[in-house]
Amino acid sequence: MDDAMIGRRAALLGGVALAAGCTNNGRLAGLPATPAFVTVDGTHFRRGGKPYRYAGANIWYGAWLGAETAYGNRARLGRELDRLKALGVRNLRILGSAELSPLKNSITPGFRDQTATYNEDLLKGLDWMLAEMAKRDMTGVIYLTNFWEWSGGMMTYLSWVNGGKFINMNDPAHPWPAFADWNAAFYANGRAQAMYRDYIRAVVSRTNTATGVAYAADPTIMAWQLANEPRPAGGPAVAIPNLPAFYRWIDETARYIKTLDPNHLVSTGSEG
Repeated sequence: MDDAMIGRRAALLGGVALAAGCTNNGRLAGLPATPAFVTVDGTHFRRGGKPYRYAGANIWYGAWLGAETAYGNRARLGRELDRLKALGVRNLRILGSAELSPLKNSITPGFRDQTATYNEDLLKGLDWMLAEMAKRDMTGVIYLTNFWEWSGGMMTYLSWVNGGKFINMNDPAHPWPAFADWNAAFYANGRAQAMYRDYIRAVVSRTNTATGVAYAADPTIMAWQLANEPRPAGGPAVAIPNLPAFYRWIDETARYIKTLDPNHLVSTGSEG
């Protein structure tokens, strides 16, 4: 089995596991329908009783531009959103986490370090981004960690609980698939998962400081994604035996998000 087959199989079966935890077009059973939210109807999206079709773009850095800081630029953010809207792009994929990391190529600042004190400047930047999207009738997909190193991600969580050990992506001393295989330990590491869930709870349960609307009640959000491009490992020798842990992580994390927010869709993030 090659890497591409592993990726497709993992994404497909992960989606099945995720869907098993949800009913009623993406909502938990017994809860009333909320037409403003994007829902699933078979293989289609619907919103407000009508088919929901869109063109999307990845504007992962939206929270940084939306932050009221020296690195923020709300005027630029407004211009970019206006341009995207003019092009017919109405669905944006946004990074909702970044773990402050010792890894090369990781961005700073991050939404969090290994403490439970999160970066309120960036969280308010995410608030601002969503508020500006709402004004333009856009929807967003927010991902909650990263398989890759450029925003800290799973390797960083592991380094926080294993005494600071990590390897860098593209390190000649650790050629592919060493980086991705190392990350595979994330899915079954209880301490790393606890830190990840604490951050998920903080974001998914957040109330937008710019609008006063709880994230869980905001139809501007289309979906939460568990991570950017998660996979069970890099090569089949590690990935195939790790598939049960990978599927369990997908299913249990999706169910956890649904306990906090029954209104929004949840997906793995492999669509990236």
